[in-house]
Amino acid sequence: MNYTNTGQKVEPTTTEKTLEVALEYAKRGLSIIPIKKNAKKPTLRSWECFQQNAAPERKIRDWFTAGGKGIGIILGAVSG
Repeated sequence: MNYTNTGQKVEPTTTEKTLEVALEYAKRGLSIIPIKKNAKKPTLRSWECFQQNAAPERKIRDWFTAGGKGIGIILGAVSG
């Protein structure tokens, strides 16, 4: 939850919520990639490398800070 300098609560934006959830999934050991909103298609040209190694936090932040994306979870050994 964010607060203004006067102490008022400010609800996070959809982009902030998506980034927060993406980081939480990654923290729990899931390999995630950005997908097109309301579709199961990756926004990345090449995403197969994330089947072997999960993306680092800085890359996840880059992907989801701009907004307009959903979260895709890579299944298999990389996600435990």
